[in-house]
Amino acid sequence: MTGEEGEINKLLKPFVGNTAGGGMHVPTIFIGNDRKRLWTSAVGVFGAEELIKVIDHISNPLVEALNEQQL
Repeated sequence: MTGEEGEINKLLKPFVGNTAGGGMHVPTIFIGNDRKRLWTSAVGVFGAEELIKVIDHISNPLVEALNEQQL
């Protein structure tokens, strides 16, 4: 991801808890269910099988229901 540092920090802070910096070299994939406003991130070097597990988890109706209770 590229862009102005302030804009990148708006995205990074909620997902990883930090702003952009020298130690931020781990590839990160952001996975979301925009319909339910539910987002997570995963290490970008995970294999496809691990990423599918994350996608399945975020798509799970029980996870969606828990998220709705927190909103």
